[in-house]
Amino acid sequence: ELVCQAPEPRPADRPRRAPDRRQRLIRTPIEWLAEPFNPSRARRREPGSGRLRRPRTPYTRGVIVKYGGNAMKSLELRRAVAAEIAALRAEYPVVVVHGGGPVIERELAARGVTSEFRGGLRVTTSQAMDVVEMALCQLNKQLSQDVGGAVGLMGRDSDLLRAEVLDPDLGRVGRVTDVNAGLLRTLLGAGITPVLGCVAVGPDGEALNVNADTAAGAVAGA
Repeated sequence: ELVCQAPEPRPADRPRRAPDRRQRLIRTPIEWLAEPFNPSRARRREPGSGRLRRPRTPYTRGVIVKYGGNAMKSLELRRAVAAEIAALRAEYPVVVVHGGGPVIERELAARGVTSEFRGGLRVTTSQAMDVVEMALCQLNKQLSQDVGGAVGLMGRDSDLLRAEVLDPDLGRVGRVTDVNAGLLRTLLGAGITPVLGCVAVGPDGEALNVNADTAAGAVAGA
């Protein structure tokens, strides 16, 4: 049972005490997220000893992991790769950018939607784009769950990835023009791993299919 009790009023003649150091460091969640990540405040004591662990590297020196579709062909392989990412996160803040070619192919075939590749890029009609986005959204949540301590995001979320049409002949295929790096830094500063699926938002507000390799490069350069 949760009981909330109001504090007793302070008598007017009682001297006001200066807050101690611990009280001065208290922040509300919103205030804390608005502040730059300070690794000196992220120190924790190692279990069973009095030693302090080395502070985590500041998020400005994070690692971008491009998670390719070939590493997702089985549940066992997918989870093994996720475990490696989780281990890497113990040393560096990590941003995961993933594609999902095999998953997209399976969903397109299940719905009888045909597609082809030109120059290594999938020609994406409006009908195919709906399937691509659905498949990547589901995969995105599965990967974030596998990694743990992560949040799955798509380019539509808070304009995380903005893009322009790469070539009208390729349909709804985009080239990333802008990355909401502030959102990624805020998540990393809170100790949360962003897992980013490669669907961007175009100038018309509609979804664009973007290549995971180039998307990872854009995120790294943001």
